[in-house]
Amino acid sequence: MKSYMNSKAATVSIVILVLMTLFLITISIAYFISKENVSETIQTPNVVDKVYVQEALLNYHLQKSFDKSFAGISLEDSEGDFVLRFKTELEKYKNSEGEWLVYGMKEVYENIKEDNVKIDSGNLILSLDISLSRLVQTGGIEKIRVDYNYEKEFVKGLG
Repeated sequence: MKSYMNSKAATVSIVILVLMTLFLITISIAYFISKENVSETIQTPNVVDKVYVQEALLNYHLQKSFDKSFAGISLEDSEGDFVLRFKTELEKYKNSEGEWLVYGMKEVYENIKEDNVKIDSGNLILSLDISLSRLVQTGGIEKIRVDYNYEKEFVKGLG
């Protein structure tokens, strides 16, 4: 059996296929060249790492302030006495212009109340809800926002 194929039809379809492919490639290249910020990369792990570093630094200074505030506290002292001592210690982290030297310390200072402190069975317990955030902007446009909320509890035995 002989097969007959029209050679003119095959040539035309191949030419159309090649032209359409070149047209599509040209359009794609032109689009990506004209698009702004194509090569922009955002370092997400760095942003998250910076929040964890802020947490570690804040926890260190809070623990230090907690330990200093705790010195001299007895079972007869009230939660209000400890809060006053703790706030006095936190105020040492302000510079001469009144700016806080440790990120997040201002929020802790403003939100600490007697409700955060418990004197129970010979222990002084300070419970804090802490929020940290980090914002990355490029050209004034917010690209990434990391909000990190955690609870921190400080405990010391009295007596």
